[in-house]
Amino acid sequence: MEIIENCTVQELLKFDPTKPVLPAAEIILVAIGAVMLNNVIYMVGMKYFMPKDMSKKIDEEYDEDLQDKGVSPLVYGFSEMINSGIYAPIVEELFFRFLFLKMILIKMCKIKFDKANIIHAVIFGGLHMTNAVISDQQINRTIVQSIMAGIGGLIAGYTYKYTNSIFTPLLSHFINNMIAAGHEVIDYAKTYAIIKETFKINF
Repeated sequence: MEIIENCTVQELLKFDPTKPVLPAAEIILVAIGAVMLNNVIYMVGMKYFMPKDMSKKIDEEYDEDLQDKGVSPLVYGFSEMINSGIYAPIVEELFFRFLFLKMILIKMCKIKFDKANIIHAVIFGGLHMTNAVISDQQINRTIVQSIMAGIGGLIAGYTYKYTNSIFTPLLSHFINNMIAAGHEVIDYAKTYAIIKETFKINF
């Protein structure tokens, strides 16, 4: 197939192989900016657009999810850093940004970038709904996660094209997931300590 034949190293690394990538310092700044923008959108959305009762349910679901883990914080932290912090960004960026957005939607289907970016972001966000089934994550948290994944995918697509480098969305995805994973592991460690102390049990 033509799409497989075109998967060269240059095609993989660059959005447009005929153009140069931005300097590394600019790629890092754009990646950090993307993370900041994504988190600002999340905070504004949660504060001003999320119904209070749903926000409360999400907090409750988050606490329940933490209590259901049943493993040591060290094991949970290692698993989160590897799966969410490293594995997921690499797989998702290579599949969604490179293969799906660029190779399939733009190159194979001849869809213009802006439209293709929206299509791929909606699908990227929508597929995060599977977390409710695969990882037993509760539904309200999954809905918010899917919306933010869609917004993040949209931003990632633009940074990919702007810097002409797959490393930009990959780096921002890595940073964002590591921050989220780190925050969740810290919260889990606190919950784990409280449960052990309260019920005098060992996991």
